[in-house]
Amino acid sequence: MKLPGIFQMYRLDIRFKWWAFLFSTGMLILLGSCRSDTAYHVYQSVAASGWGRQDTLVYELPASLSPGRYLVEIGLRNTSEYAYRDIWLALLSGQGVIPEDAVSSGRGSNLQADSCAFRADTLHLYLADQYGRWLHDGISGSLYQSEWPAVAVCLVDSVSDKPRTLRLVHLMKDTALRGISDVGLRFSIAPVRHQSGERQTAGS
Repeated sequence: MKLPGIFQMYRLDIRFKWWAFLFSTGMLILLGSCRSDTAYHVYQSVAASGWGRQDTLVYELPASLSPGRYLVEIGLRNTSEYAYRDIWLALLSGQGVIPEDAVSSGRGSNLQADSCAFRADTLHLYLADQYGRWLHDGISGSLYQSEWPAVAVCLVDSVSDKPRTLRLVHLMKDTALRGISDVGLRFSIAPVRHQSGERQTAGS
C-alpha cells in the first residue's frame, strides 16, 4: 500500500536523522583516534538517575600503560538537562599514580607506588558561558562533549598486585547531579622537559 506523501516524508526524515547520528558518532571516534599523543582514553557512564555525591568513578589503568610522565585531561558529556554552567570535581590520585609536584619536590622521588598517599586535586570546569550557551558543540542531538587539561602525573610500576587507579567525584551540592551522562580520562604523553640552564639550538 502506498503511503501518503506526509508519511513518506516523515519516514525519510527519521532515516536521515539516523544516518546523521551514525555519521557524527563515527566522526567523533575518528577524531579522537587521530591524536597521536594519546596513550589511553576511556569514558565511564553515569547512572541515568543522576551522579550521586557518594558515587565515586574509579578508573583502573591498564598494565600496558608504560611508566612515565603523562598529562591527564578530563572529559564530560552532558545533556541540556544539566542545570549549571560549571562543575566542581575532585580527582584523587592513588595506587601507582604520583602527582608531578610530589615528584619534583622530592616527596615521591623514590617512585614507590604504594608509598604515595591519596591526593585530591580540586577542579573547577566551565561547560557554558554567562548566557547559558554551551562552550562546545553537540556531538549528537542534545549531547555535548567537553575536555579540559587537568593534571600532570607520573605513573610507576606497582609493587603489589593492585592496579594503578584514579578516582573522580563531583563536589556539587546536588545529592544526585543530573545531566551528566559520561565522564572520561585521557592520558597523553607529556613533552620532554628541558633542565634549567639548557638552551635549544635555533630552529629546534
